[in-house]
Amino acid sequence: MPLIVALFITGTLLAVSFRYIVKATKLPGVPPSIQGRRVGRQFVLIVVLEGVAIALVSTGCSLTGHFSWLVPLVLIIVGIHFMPLAKLFGVPRYMTLGLLFCIVPILTLLLVPAHAHIGAVFTRLAYSSLGCAVSTWLISVGSLLELRRLMP
Repeated sequence: MPLIVALFITGTLLAVSFRYIVKATKLPGVPPSIQGRRVGRQFVLIVVLEGVAIALVSTGCSLTGHFSWLVPLVLIIVGIHFMPLAKLFGVPRYMTLGLLFCIVPILTLLLVPAHAHIGAVFTRLAYSSLGCAVSTWLISVGSLLELRRLMP
């Protein structure tokens, strides 16, 4: 049942987002600028650094056998990557999302024992993933409401 609810929420948000993407493609284009290229290069750098950090953490967790740490630590890295994006794109919501992506997994690591399982899944994986998914949904709703206000 929880999976069905998650798929429904995600599907609804994707459908509404797709509607706005279609509307946006019909707006007049803006010619590329030097500022836009700079932002693009910085975005690529942030994503590359995120990928390297995830690879290092994944390797470290694998080599040390700390598999219950893997997903929470990756989510923290994703959270950290949202923070410079908030400034780069001028979207304060991304800072909130980044903080939530750090706080939820940190609390999970501190409060949930490493050996705890829900069926065959590490509880740390489930709690941190679900908490970050809900955080993403809330931020998505905020973004869609802003788009609704800004779109003609």
